[in-house]
Amino acid sequence: MGQQPSLGEPVIGPGRGTARETGSVRRTPRGRLSPAAGFGDGILLPECWQAKERYSTMEFGHMSSRLDHFSALCVAIVFFLPSLRAINTVPVWSYWIAIAGLATASIYLLLSRGVRRWEVDVAAFVLLCAGLFAWLLFSVLWTRSTTQYEEDIGRIAALIALVSSAAIVITPQVARRALTLLVLGSLVLTGYVIRSYAASGTLSGYDVEIAQYYLIISSAIATGAVGSATQATITHGRPWPWLLSALVLLAGLSLSLGRGSLLFAIAVIVLFGGGSVLSDKGRRRRLNHLLRNAVYRGTLIVLLVGAVVGAIWSALRVERTATRLQRLISGAEWEAGGRGHLWTTAWSNIQEAFFFGYGLGSSGIMSAGVEENYPHNLILQVWLDGGLPAVGLLCGIIVLPYLAAIRANARAGGWRHMYLPWLGIYTQLVLEYSKSTNLYSGRTLFLAGIITVRLASAAEKCEARFPQGLGKAGKGWGG
Repeated sequence: MGQQPSLGEPVIGPGRGTARETGSVRRTPRGRLSPAAGFGDGILLPECWQAKERYSTMEFGHMSSRLDHFSALCVAIVFFLPSLRAINTVPVWSYWIAIAGLATASIYLLLSRGVRRWEVDVAAFVLLCAGLFAWLLFSVLWTRSTTQYEEDIGRIAALIALVSSAAIVITPQVARRALTLLVLGSLVLTGYVIRSYAASGTLSGYDVEIAQYYLIISSAIATGAVGSATQATITHGRPWPWLLSALVLLAGLSLSLGRGSLLFAIAVIVLFGGGSVLSDKGRRRRLNHLLRNAVYRGTLIVLLVGAVVGAIWSALRVERTATRLQRLISGAEWEAGGRGHLWTTAWSNIQEAFFFGYGLGSSGIMSAGVEENYPHNLILQVWLDGGLPAVGLLCGIIVLPYLAAIRANARAGGWRHMYLPWLGIYTQLVLEYSKSTNLYSGRTLFLAGIITVRLASAAEKCEARFPQGLGKAGKGWGG
């Protein structure tokens, strides 16, 4: 009874025609149609099982659920190690533990199932990263750095191992579980922020424990807030745990002193979350379903807007954040924040070595006059180090996840896929790296990028053959 009908064999049940035409189906207890394989929410076409296998963990025939959990844990550790190092001074070599875990999982998969062809966008992303890293390493030949380039070489080696391993290991199941762990970790950091304020006994923001490393903490909380909010908008059935998490994380983000992370997160949530809710028109046309869908979408919109307004109000209650927001709005940030000097100096020096740059590790010298510093902008940093070829490759890396998502969306007719939360997280990180953080420490940026491309590319392939909705977001907390 559980055996799949062969191609051309009549289907018993509500479908019409042959299994080749309609796919094997079964009825759920409520009488709705669902895939015989239990994946997605539409009718599966048997001739596309091969494409479906590329999108689900069925493509890893020997991969156990434990390996999924292990890989997801490694991804989450990569995201939260900067915060752990800031709080508890975890050694820098701890990054290699998580990367080694992903590398071990990828080697196991290669040995157990052999080498399989990547989707075009995944291969393109990996090749662009390889080209960027190779050119930057090659630029050591003309570097003006005396010591910094050695540290940057080690960071780039870690990025090479991370991107190549993640391209093999990442699946929808791994990405969904990693998103759950990311949100849970962000909630823990939010509790840490609240505890810091409770210990200080004031909302001034100047004497709290997180003041020394607030940029790291706020960035981590922001990724969790964006991921949970966008996941809530694409989850059918039980979105409320995700939405409640987003409300708590936005509140924590408003207290984290990271005004840039807060503003970026709000913009990303409004753009991706709001767009997802408004584009969800539903497939049923009965009046009661339309009304229910309208109420559901309206409730999500009201709650998201309320969360955004509440986060802004809460941030303005913190004296330090309010002062810095007023400085930003007044336009005084360009002189007061220090980034204006870094960026203008960097651009002036770029024009002196427009094509080849100054070599790996030179961006700090050519922007701040200090070798250990950096321009606080990913484009300027790469341009100073690797010149125009490096910038071209980096721009391709930045744009590719959006192109993959746009193509997948064109197939689906709506932003309802599980790649959307990761696209939001990736956007948040791109914005973060445009105003702070050393790009060569950008493990989270490249990891979010490869996850987004991996999911969007597979979803595009499946949507071309599963127009009923294969690849839609899962139900409930943790997928």
